Amino acid sequence: GVRRPTSLKKISEIANTDIETLISIINVFRDVERGFLMPPSNVAIHEKSMIDISHESLMRVWERLAVWVNEEYESAQIYQRLSASALLYEKGVSGLWRDPDLQIALDWDAKNNVTQQWAEQYNQHFQLSKRFLAASLDQKQFLIAEKRRNKKLTQMLVLSALVILSGLSIWAFFERNKSEVSEQLALTEKQNAQAQETIAKQQKLQAEENAIQAEREKQNAERQQQIAMQKEEEATKQKQIAVNASRFAESEKKRAEFEKILAIQQRAAADSLRKVATISERNAYRLRILSVSQSMAIKSAAILKGTYDEDLKLLLALQAYRFNKEYKGKSFDVDIYKALYEANKWSNHSAYFKNSSHTDMVRSVAFSPDGKELASTGSDGTLIISNSTNIEQNTKIFSKVNAILDNLCFSDDGNKIACLADKNTVLIFDKNKSSIPSKELKGIHSDIITGMCWNKNELITIGNDRTLKITDDVSQKTLASIQLPARPICLTLYSEKQKVFIGLEDGTILQVSLHDQVIGTVHKLEVKPSSITVSANASLLAIGSVDGSIHVIPISGSSHHMFTLNQHISTVTSLCFDNNGKKLVSASLDGLIYLWDINHPDNKPMTFKEHESWVWSVSFNPTENLFCSGGKDKHVYAYVATEDELVKKIEPNVKRNLTLAEWKQFVGSDITYEKTVNNIK
Repeated sequence: GVRRPTSLKKISEIANTDIETLISIINVFRDVERGFLMPPSNVAIHEKSMIDISHESLMRVWERLAVWVNEEYESAQIYQRLSASALLYEKGVSGLWRDPDLQIALDWDAKNNVTQQWAEQYNQHFQLSKRFLAASLDQKQFLIAEKRRNKKLTQMLVLSALVILSGLSIWAFFERNKSEVSEQLALTEKQNAQAQETIAKQQKLQAEENAIQAEREKQNAERQQQIAMQKEEEATKQKQIAVNASRFAESEKKRAEFEKILAIQQRAAADSLRKVATISERNAYRLRILSVSQSMAIKSAAILKGTYDEDLKLLLALQAYRFNKEYKGKSFDVDIYKALYEANKWSNHSAYFKNSSHTDMVRSVAFSPDGKELASTGSDGTLIISNSTNIEQNTKIFSKVNAILDNLCFSDDGNKIACLADKNTVLIFDKNKSSIPSKELKGIHSDIITGMCWNKNELITIGNDRTLKITDDVSQKTLASIQLPARPICLTLYSEKQKVFIGLEDGTILQVSLHDQVIGTVHKLEVKPSSITVSANASLLAIGSVDGSIHVIPISGSSHHMFTLNQHISTVTSLCFDNNGKKLVSASLDGLIYLWDINHPDNKPMTFKEHESWVWSVSFNPTENLFCSGGKDKHVYAYVATEDELVKKIEPNVKRNLTLAEWKQFVGSDITYEKTVNNIK
């Protein structure tokens, strides 16, 4: 069997019971004297808790579990066969079920009280299967009623025949008596004729001759009439035989045509069932391999130095990655990413780069538009620019001022950098000219500036004076001033559509059009927002809050649904989507960074714990598979964001392939051995 950890909520839905009842049952098996299930009894469980057996060996020695597994397997087999027949019936290539298959399915349905959540473990045809079973039952009841009606009709016909036969018998009896009386009268007349014979022999002889001749003629006429009737009856009989033969031939022809069509349909149904069985078998094997890859990734991440040789940790992570890719697993699997990330850290620390040039906390980080440079600023007043591919070595302090620098952003062409100095002054640096600020913009707002971004040659700023300002970079003149309904906390720009999204102190999320300065409300949060970002195609808006929650809202006709990400336990300080809008990186005052799979928000995120304290800022490289972070610990980190890039860094450090014994232990003896790294003998 294969272990399949499942959330408490999912188990509750499958079992069709409430979570409290389910917890009371699970706690019996988590008891310290048993320890059959995980997590252990000293860990409180809730609807998101993952329930699993404590060890694989239980699947071999736990006899009742084996019974449950067999019952589940048999139930799944019945359901999958039922759903396959329902699909064929829906397509018109198969008929409804009859006994014994129908009765077996009805007994199974009554016994198991199957739910849609249970059925969705195997396929999405639950409702279709229920309708198919109900239709089969209706057909069975109709056939039973039809059989009863035919039986009653037969009984009535037999009774009618008996009545007719009785009447004929009575008629024959009376006719026979009448014949006997006639014979007696004829005998008397004959005796009288014989008595008179002595008187008139001549008359008697003549009369007898005449009577004999008349009788002969009469009998001859009767014989001729009887022969004619027999011929007529024979002709009628032969005609009826010919009609019946013609009808039989026509019936046989139709039956042959029907049987031919039925044979074709049955052959097509058999071919379809074979295809379905083949697909199901392949999918089952695929799911098993993906489960093995998950297990290998988890085991790789759990290996500590000194417990196994160094290559095994790398090999398990690589093989898990290859299985997941070959058998079309998740595009971003956190367990596999974590295994590759930890393997890189183990081998050569190339899973991330670290820059420690700042002497005080790092408040803001950003990549240039072409992705080649990484800039960072902080409380030490320095602006540091690094090569994004290696921030540990290719780094220089571009400028240093006597102020706290924050809210770093590049111009659209990447030649200028704007920083917020001491919360109300904007410094603009020209990278191609001097390390001294080329412009110093003061008095844009009458209060603290809370957010800033470039839009071509214009700076967009928001402040505690409840205004949004658009300032020309060249003339330094205010081009527009828009009054906001509450204090703005954060902003983000979607440059292609010339829209700005702003989070207000009261939880309102605004959309401001830069063309006509029209303000609209996008959403209203129950908590105060702290950070905001928009995906590259403007399909999603992510808003961080002071309570640690992240709210993802679909915009511009997106097919996504609104959802909330809950992992951080403190203020979300920074958010950023990757260039494809499939991943989201978040930072928080809890000191953690999370990398989320936006297409699968229920999946757990990847956790990064490199920073020692608050994390102030994160940013995705627009062209490379990297993202960076800066925090209170004075460090800047650049992380590899994809499994493919991590694999490229691991492979040169692997010195061997898995042994056959290791393959059997971590993969399985019935799965064909293959090399993890092909160029190693």
